[in-house]
Amino acid sequence: MPHDFSDEPRKPKTEPAARHSVVPPANDSGVDPLEFEEPNEPPPGLMRKRPHVALWILLALISGGIIALLLVALASD
Repeated sequence: MPHDFSDEPRKPKTEPAARHSVVPPANDSGVDPLEFEEPNEPPPGLMRKRPHVALWILLALISGGIIALLLVALASD
């Protein structure tokens, strides 16, 4: 295989078909097939309302108190 050194880029052996012929435009009706007429409503159980922050703080305080009582009971033996 001979080595051809030149500054010009090599041409590909085959050229894409789009350069040789004109592709006709698709039949565009202006409607996007991915857009729906009416939005879909999510199922009612999908996004449940989260409990209030005060409830989580109260649960953390109660569980911390129970753990502290267990540790004191274990340490006093």
